[in-house]
Amino acid sequence: MTANSYAMNRFTGRAALISGGASGIGRATAEHLAAEGAHLFIADLNKEMADQAVTQIDSCLMQRRAGPEEVAIAIAFLLSDDASYITGTTLHVDGGCVGMNLGNLGVWE
Repeated sequence: MTANSYAMNRFTGRAALISGGASGIGRATAEHLAAEGAHLFIADLNKEMADQAVTQIDSCLMQRRAGPEEVAIAIAFLLSDDASYITGTTLHVDGGCVGMNLGNLGVWE
């Protein structure tokens, strides 16, 4: 394996959650990781731009953003009597798998 092919495939089979991934540094990071084989989950305050980023970067695992109702269903289950015997576990509500989590903070007025 050449050094260049290693760089192009070093994130194959891994997933990344990128907050602030619709524009700027977050978007550039998403594009870079996708080019190296990563599946992406993009989160951003600007829903329209995040949806656009998901469709333009074709390595997004679910090809859509998670809806708040999807997370709410998991929370409602954990609060219900049906979950009364569940202890000491983590319920992953991430649309697949997240292999890395990249936080990206932007401040504006």
